[in-house]
Amino acid sequence: EGGWEAGSRTLSVLLEGRESGVQGRVDDLAPLLGGDVEVGEDAPAGGATYPWDTAAVGDDRSTALKMTFALSGLADVLAALDGSPAALRGSAGSGVVYAALPPTTPVGEVSALLDRLRATTTRHGGATTVVDAPAAVKDAVDVWGPVPALALMRRVKAQFDPDRRLSPGRYVGGI
Repeated sequence: EGGWEAGSRTLSVLLEGRESGVQGRVDDLAPLLGGDVEVGEDAPAGGATYPWDTAAVGDDRSTALKMTFALSGLADVLAALDGSPAALRGSAGSGVVYAALPPTTPVGEVSALLDRLRATTTRHGGATTVVDAPAAVKDAVDVWGPVPALALMRRVKAQFDPDRRLSPGRYVGGI
């Protein structure tokens, strides 16, 4: 149980390989998707592009998120996104999905969604990070989220960069 509201989103699935193998996978997958399934010969529009405008600057930037998770967590991740204005793209089959929230999304809404996604992806062995965002969002949220090995990373950085000359302030955890 879980997923998105019926009729509110479109899911495109690209299956590749030998024709006979692809048809078998289509036959197996279609019933799992439920609803109205359309099978076509063309790759999904937009291909492997990110779901946000990578050329946007300043306050015109979307809040761009990267989510990783075990494959079995896909339905829960989609449920955590339910009701949000997020546009998605990625490879659910490899457990990596990118989301883009419009630049006009209120900071509080971004923060609440980020909390839900982090709880969900962590529960499924992954993480959610902020790839890019307007300055107001970056100032209000932790772009990295929980980092399980942060103490170890800090010790390694201190040993190999004791004067903190390499990428100051750009390392996870602000080190």
